[in-house]
Amino acid sequence: MRRPSCLEPTETGNEAAHRYVASLLGWFAEVLADWPRQDSDDLLSLLARFADDVAARLTLPE
Repeated sequence: MRRPSCLEPTETGNEAAHRYVASLLGWFAEVLADWPRQDSDDLLSLLARFADDVAARLTLPE
């Protein structure tokens, strides 16, 4: 038996994923709403740096 090499979500699954992401983004926006602008900018910068470093690490040969 062969395993699939590429999976695609159904339309229902795709819609559910979008609702979940929208819910998370709304929750985070509420949490950060009272933060000073500089603090939220710093967080965004650090998260972008973290994501870049993780992506770079994932492309390194084992």
